[in-house]
Amino acid sequence: MKTIIVDCGAELDSCEHPQNKFDDELKKLMPKIIAKYREQTLKPTGEIRRDYLEDFNDLVLNISEYYAKIKKFDVGDVEKAINGMRDLEDRSGSKMPSRVYSMIASLYLTLVERSDWNDVPKIVSYYEKAMELYKGILDFEKEPVLRSDILKRIGDCHWDVSQYENTAGNCRLAIQAYTEALKVRTFDKFSMDYAMTQNNLGNAYETLGEVENKATNCKLAIRHTMKLLKSIQKSSLNVTKE
Repeated sequence: MKTIIVDCGAELDSCEHPQNKFDDELKKLMPKIIAKYREQTLKPTGEIRRDYLEDFNDLVLNISEYYAKIKKFDVGDVEKAINGMRDLEDRSGSKMPSRVYSMIASLYLTLVERSDWNDVPKIVSYYEKAMELYKGILDFEKEPVLRSDILKRIGDCHWDVSQYENTAGNCRLAIQAYTEALKVRTFDKFSMDYAMTQNNLGNAYETLGEVENKATNCKLAIRHTMKLLKSIQKSSLNVTKE
């Protein structure tokens, strides 16, 4: 992932000001976003009315500014963005790219971070709304790497929710999601993603072992941790040989 360096002390009219830097980077990314939009839309982009494309650009810009924490937002703003997105889909006959859905889901996770730790109903509801969006992506996203990323995120949400309620049920769903993600997130092709997912899978088994089948689930937790360590060790040996 590209790291963007900004100068927080730059003047507003400077190209180094965070807002101007963000706008510049978004302009560079917009062709890729439009390309993805073209892949997933129900009709060619050229057949979509210009005002719909302008609405799409405005919508993505607004969501991106929330996502980058340039603009403040609350749950009402997130729900407004979702309603705007679905209204645009209905009016244009087009489907939004999965990355837009994923960005909105991430906004709910940001709201989790802002919540009081003891406000469990609100926290759980934010996780559930994020997962609803993530699971909706799996209904239309066909690209394997993107699907594996979404599956990992779903697993993370279930594991986090397991800390608040229905520990066993959520851990089992987290394990299922992580296992599916690892079918694509192999160590050879995606070493960092593999490491994070494998580690989280071990954590999910460990948490599950706290409430049921302790011996079996703890052994599975150890197995996945050792599998991760062996992959890292093997990679280190290969680097040394080179």
